[in-house]
Amino acid sequence: MNDTIYRYKVSQKLNELVIEFARIHKLDNRHDFKEHWEKFKENNKKIIDEEQDKVDELKINKSITDIIYKSARYYYKNKNTNISNNNNNNNKDDNKEKRKYIKITNQLNIILNKYVEEHIKDKIKPSNGLEIFLREQYEIINRDINKFKNEHKLSPEDITNKIKKMYKNKYYSLNKKS
Repeated sequence: MNDTIYRYKVSQKLNELVIEFARIHKLDNRHDFKEHWEKFKENNKKIIDEEQDKVDELKINKSITDIIYKSARYYYKNKNTNISNNNNNNNKDDNKEKRKYIKITNQLNIILNKYVEEHIKDKIKPSNGLEIFLREQYEIINRDINKFKNEHKLSPEDITNKIKKMYKNKYYSLNKKS
């Protein structure tokens, strides 16, 4: 078994220092950034040396200062969000109400999977295959549409879009395998 480490994760304490440094020097030009970086290394020599000892112990042939410099300069400095506060509650997605997942009937799922598996080798466009599927399985689909309209208060268009999305996802997942 190969225990090669491709990405070394620095300690939380050092990472927080690097994030704060990047936030403070976000608008510096590269020369000023480098100058301030040298001061940062001097001021935090002890914790950087401790981290370098851990890297050496793991037999990683990299300098910890190079690792954290690249993180500060190319990642944290250019990050658009408030990088010093990872628990920021101003996330736009938090304010949205999550959609309730609506599962299609098992019968329709089986028929859809079987149809896609049988017709994927025909090499027709997914949109054309979907049209054929909708025509061939009209009765089952219509029954499901009525069920969804009654139980979930969905429009026929929403249900058709759901079936369309499922069809295309199944098509692309099977197409990737072959």
